[in-house]
Amino acid sequence: MTGYTDEAFAKALDKVEELLADLYGIETVAEEIRRYAHSPDGAGDEAFKTTTHINLPAQQPFTVYPSLPVADRDYQTWADDAFEVGRLKAAATSAWLKHVAGHYYLVDAEALTTSAQHQSKELHALGVEVDDMVAEVSSTLAVRWEGDAKEQFFEWFPMANTVVLALLFYADTAQLVAGAAGAAIRATQDALMSRAEEAVKSLEAAVAAWRDDYDVFPFPPGSGMKFKEIGIAISEAMDEYTSQVPGGEVIANQLTKKSLKQFPVARYVTTGYQIVTTLEVNDKDPETPTTADNLRTAIEGEIRDIAREGDLALAKLDDAIAEHARAVASDPLLVLARLPRTPEGTYDPT
Repeated sequence: MTGYTDEAFAKALDKVEELLADLYGIETVAEEIRRYAHSPDGAGDEAFKTTTHINLPAQQPFTVYPSLPVADRDYQTWADDAFEVGRLKAAATSAWLKHVAGHYYLVDAEALTTSAQHQSKELHALGVEVDDMVAEVSSTLAVRWEGDAKEQFFEWFPMANTVVLALLFYADTAQLVAGAAGAAIRATQDALMSRAEEAVKSLEAAVAAWRDDYDVFPFPPGSGMKFKEIGIAISEAMDEYTSQVPGGEVIANQLTKKSLKQFPVARYVTTGYQIVTTLEVNDKDPETPTTADNLRTAIEGEIRDIAREGDLALAKLDDAIAEHARAVASDPLLVLARLPRTPEGTYDPT
């Protein structure tokens, strides 16, 4: 799998739209030809129909050979128009899929995690510094201050220290959640990237099936044998038969022979039959591919599901930090009593 980047994801989704447009276009042309061939206008005497070549303007164009009324219309222009109608069904698919994955597209998950790790390191350093300052202040006051204010301060100071520690703990937890969010976003992005690449492969296979089984067009791939190839083989074999058919005089002479196997034409008949039989056995038609509508629905649904799972993971992290925030906001320790404005006692700075 390609590692997730916004550029790679966008490129994959653009490819999805491009292939989906081809598949919709091919299906629309096939549907129009089938409908026309069975309509009163197009279902005339077979003698007035002919094999018509039509170029399908996919990203990799290919030619099909449906049977249509002779010189009934400009079939290529008709097919081009139908293909364009199909192509329009795929328009904006890429933009829509980016919208579905909106919380994870154009989001730098690595930067979020790296920043959280940096902030957490800074907070830990600050916590150590605060602990050192507390120890220093406590030691200084114990030695240099005398009087009632000293006792009041020693009662107040642990409460103040608890406030600082609570806020530092909350800040550290917030960074942990931010880093976890970055990890969740990255995991979601990787899943989206994988699904987008699988979608490209599925669509490529579906379009390739129509191209590979062009002989049965306008019917879906896998719906019949490759009659064109078999027909060519039969035609070539018949040409060979014709060249070997003996004249009447030769036949009369051969009637005195004891074995039919000595007739020269028998060998060619047997050979021709083997050719056709081998083609039928070896002919491997592709399976009928999933339709463009079904593929599109599946792709959109799965990308939506992946994004939803990512949202649920982020919601859990949001709940976790919200719980800490409520605890900090409601903790009575955050409401400190005021120290006396005129402390009683003396302080010796020496």
